[in-house]
Amino acid sequence: MLKRRCDSLVYHSVKLDVTKTVEYIRAYNATKPEFRLKFFYVFCAALMRTIALRPELNRFIASNRYWQRNELSMNFVVKENFTDEAPETSNPIYFKPDMVLSEYAELIDKYKGLLIGNKVYKRFGNKFPLLVKFIDSRQDLSVQVHPDDKLAMERHGCAGKTEMWYIIKSDVGAKIYAGLKKSITPEDYEQMVTAETKEGENPMANVIATHEAHQGDLFFLPAGRLHAIGAGCFLAEIQQTSDITYRVYDFGRKDAHGKPRELHIEQAKDAIDYQVWPEYRTSYDSTQPTSQLINCPYFVVHRVVVQVAQQIDFHCDSFVVVVCLWGEANINGIKVRQGETLLVPASENVLYIFGNATFLTAHIR
Repeated sequence: MLKRRCDSLVYHSVKLDVTKTVEYIRAYNATKPEFRLKFFYVFCAALMRTIALRPELNRFIASNRYWQRNELSMNFVVKENFTDEAPETSNPIYFKPDMVLSEYAELIDKYKGLLIGNKVYKRFGNKFPLLVKFIDSRQDLSVQVHPDDKLAMERHGCAGKTEMWYIIKSDVGAKIYAGLKKSITPEDYEQMVTAETKEGENPMANVIATHEAHQGDLFFLPAGRLHAIGAGCFLAEIQQTSDITYRVYDFGRKDAHGKPRELHIEQAKDAIDYQVWPEYRTSYDSTQPTSQLINCPYFVVHRVVVQVAQQIDFHCDSFVVVVCLWGEANINGIKVRQGETLLVPASENVLYIFGNATFLTAHIR
């Protein structure tokens, strides 16, 4: 006998083709820039619409009888403070059976503090603050730099870009380019980046610090640091949400028309950090099951190694992004495999992990 009707829970994974959904969202947002439709809104709307069309899904059993709920609702449970013993507050969102997609989206939009965290929402508004990427470089990528927040806001009206790289796998001899290995001035930079040697190599290649890439290596790339990913690197990148990039050097490559690719020499001049730092590879304690990798104003990143089971409480008013680097595990009832990413809402930032896997987790401090 089950003492409570919620004691029996069934979890399963379903893969759906959302190509047309993504196309619809893009078309919708192109015509209505004042309110951006999100994939999460569409998912919630589809769930509520399904229950509205099939009311038998909205039933439960109590006292040996079937009961039909009279309302459509999604319920978010939030701790009043970040301890296991803290009282919980229930925050339901009620929907009408005949609501259209835009009405679902606007209603969910009101409660997004539960999803990304109230502090995060006050700071970033409707723009999700992090981007997570897997990058598999088959050739040397261009040397580039990103402006900081101040310069990016002055020039482009948006945030700058600070990022980090975690090497998942690398070929023998693979390289990471990060920072300067000798001091130069802005004037030196301008002369070097526009000069070509007889062999076709740019003098900039001789001043950028080169590092051998190994599995588990960590590189923190604050805005202003010159950087590039060398051939043979497979890595995870976590960054501020920004697409402002100044390309400085492209190894003499040509585009499809035989012309050199566009460089942003003048824009980059004021963005580059010309200081030479003693170390560009970031160290951390790889022997611990949970290691803090990065703690900066834009994100906090940990590496988590789970062999059987582990509980992690982030004690923060923020969503958590979980990136599976290796293995397979169950996180809060959801199976996650290598190469998959999970977004954990701020209302549920305690992770219960069962399995054998290695993860990166990222949140806003």
